[in-house]
Amino acid sequence: MSLRREAIEELPPETTGALTFHLPMEVAALELAGADPALIEQRIALRLAEAYATGLVDPPLYRWAVEHYGPIGQALLSDDPAERVAAFGGINTLGDGLAGAAFHGLIRLGYGLWRRDHAEVARGLAYLRTRRQVLICGAVTPTMVSAPPPLPPADQLDGVTVFDLMNLAAGSEDPAALVPPGEGPLNLQRLAGAATALVERNPSSFVAVHTVTGLHGLCELHHAVAGPVDRTSPLADTLLAGWWHAYAVALGAATVVMGRFAAEEVPAAVHVHDDAEALLADAVSSGETHNVKLVLALRRLEQFGVLDEADVRRLGAVKLAASECAPH
Repeated sequence: MSLRREAIEELPPETTGALTFHLPMEVAALELAGADPALIEQRIALRLAEAYATGLVDPPLYRWAVEHYGPIGQALLSDDPAERVAAFGGINTLGDGLAGAAFHGLIRLGYGLWRRDHAEVARGLAYLRTRRQVLICGAVTPTMVSAPPPLPPADQLDGVTVFDLMNLAAGSEDPAALVPPGEGPLNLQRLAGAATALVERNPSSFVAVHTVTGLHGLCELHHAVAGPVDRTSPLADTLLAGWWHAYAVALGAATVVMGRFAAEEVPAAVHVHDDAEALLADAVSSGETHNVKLVLALRRLEQFGVLDEADVRRLGAVKLAASECAPH
């Protein structure tokens, strides 16, 4: 690890206004993607200038939490499976708030686990602890009711954050309305299908993108603690059942919220790359933070057996096309 990257990771995790500071995760993603070191240095200089102009801040008690989770960060990367499971017992209750900061605590935790960086694991846990958004709203049942939870009309939403809307959606009288559609117990196939459908519909939405990158982060934790899980296996039978329950509710709330916004007009014929390597290279060169983070998450989900390569190439192409169509 370069000293410069270590220094970046130590910076406050948010900009003024409680928006997540993406650079630590962007640098990790670029390195995992094999980006040229010179390009990474350029990206660092650009993002730091933007962040310093806005201002960087810590959530309350964030530094205390980083120190608190230091030993757990090390234990979660232990070569001893029993030690990893025991360490998970010390963080299991964090799962109900995994939607906090648009899943960024969970996403940062996933990067730390992937890179086997115990200090970054601790920072991800600390961010999750200090920016929790608890959306649990009752038992998750197998089927989805036909009517979504009621939300205010669009003309009443001025000044309302998407996080407030997710809280409102999760407080529905019928929590079953938040369950991703499908028959039988919840599994990775259903959750991944619902998350990727949000990106297909609104690829420029950070809420939609983060449901996929958040799914990736949770898969990293699951694999670190409990090992592989088949995408059709019931998630309620796993050690991380509570975390998967919380993710399902958060994904359902995000789906309801995104339904309040019109679907984006993305070109019907997008350039689908011949292979995922070319897709990742274009995501890196695009200069858009969420492009590389999404494509990298999609490829990792493919490695975990959650997505197929064709899904990765198609969804990545849609995201890149949306970025090209966005106003600059």
